[in-house]
Amino acid sequence: MSRALGCYDAAMSQFPIVIRNRVVLFYRGFMLAFVGTVALVSYAALRDGPPEPGRWWPLIILLFWTVGLAGLAWSLNQETSVVRILGNRSIQVERGKAFRRHDLWTDRARFWIEETKDSDGDPYFKLMMDAPGEPLAVREGHQRPVLERLQSEVEEALRR
Repeated sequence: MSRALGCYDAAMSQFPIVIRNRVVLFYRGFMLAFVGTVALVSYAALRDGPPEPGRWWPLIILLFWTVGLAGLAWSLNQETSVVRILGNRSIQVERGKAFRRHDLWTDRARFWIEETKDSDGDPYFKLMMDAPGEPLAVREGHQRPVLERLQSEVEEALRR
């Protein structure tokens, strides 16, 4: 009897499977640091006066503020996700943009890998999922074998 229980425990120990896509947090952190730096430079210029080419200084600082705030707005509108596979027919999807999170459930999902290119033109891969609402990037990166291995592990766990 203990042997059968041991097999049951081994089969159930694979759950929960948690997959996080936090790539967007880098974008948000970078843009917050950029806007913070622009704020410090603006404060120093207001406190001490602008540097020598003072005539162009307000336009230059305005350009940096415009780019910084537009980039920050863009980064806050990118979606993050957490997928929790709690059993072979129980998948929780937590997705959303900054300050707007949605908690969704599904009992089945299809996973596939999309090949795109990054800003340098190098291959970039996304493990996608048919999630409630619209397709969701579950994990992404430059190494396809890592994503293929994750895809096969998740699909194997969902088959049991």
